[in-house]
Amino acid sequence: LLPSDNMCSGNHLALFLGHRESGYQGSYTDWDGPLQQEILDLVKRYTREDNVEMQEDNCGIPTFNVTVDGGARMAAAIASQPEFAEIREAFKREPNMIGDPDALDTQLIRLTNGRLIAKAGAGGVRWVANTKTGEGLFIAAGNPSAEHADLALI
Repeated sequence: LLPSDNMCSGNHLALFLGHRESGYQGSYTDWDGPLQQEILDLVKRYTREDNVEMQEDNCGIPTFNVTVDGGARMAAAIASQPEFAEIREAFKREPNMIGDPDALDTQLIRLTNGRLIAKAGAGGVRWVANTKTGEGLFIAAGNPSAEHADLALI
């Protein structure tokens, strides 16, 4: 599937491949499975939060509830930590894979030449990472509409 076919297709593909490459049994969507537990441990590490709850996104994979401060710490890690360099470069190189060409995230990446990278998520959340300063921003608009997260960012 192309991102235009399903906005979660990239998530599913990455999870499926990670699950297969690790030799795990069962489904990559299994909340108690080793892949999701590994991801949960990473979320806890980079948000510096111990009480991270999982809930199902509308596409069948777990999402992780974090505080606004924790989300900002995660965005700052994406902006600055060496282990995320490949991800930062992918955002810069292929902003149209993040959202459609007119999406705020895509435009932000393109207009700043990748200095700012961003991704909207379910439930009106968005993170922004400043790749030059290492700062992170996390917005929880309190409304599932992406437009509210857009307005909060602007």
